[in-house]
Amino acid sequence: MDMAYNMWSSDHSMGKEDFWLRLDYPERIAVFIGNLNYQVENGGFMQWHDNGYSTCGEDIIRILTTVGGCDEVIRLVRHALGEIRKYEEENAYIESDFDELAYNILEEKLSKLDIAFYEVNTVMLTHVETYLEDLTIKSFLQGEIS
Repeated sequence: MDMAYNMWSSDHSMGKEDFWLRLDYPERIAVFIGNLNYQVENGGFMQWHDNGYSTCGEDIIRILTTVGGCDEVIRLVRHALGEIRKYEEENAYIESDFDELAYNILEEKLSKLDIAFYEVNTVMLTHVETYLEDLTIKSFLQGEIS
């Protein structure tokens, strides 16, 4: 993940989505899962959403499904994405104090997911790390990396 972010920081004109598109598969896994973990650990699912990382939520679900052993995190991410979508659909055209109230309600709903995430994130990280190690070994054996 650090190597990927070093690449991004060297090109100040590159936006987040452009950066994501330049990542290879293992880098994308490390970055998406690393961001999920960092953002939720640091400020909850609300921070993950506010900082624009929930846009890759479906990618995270696909990655964790492939990795295996992460069913509870997948459930939490799906739940968070569902609440976010519902909030966005219901408040797409509202710019008032009601929007702030709706935002606070979303924050309250997402914060309930945070505690459950804290209980399972280390298991997720272990599974992802093992998966990435296996990918590296397989790539090495196939001569893709030296």
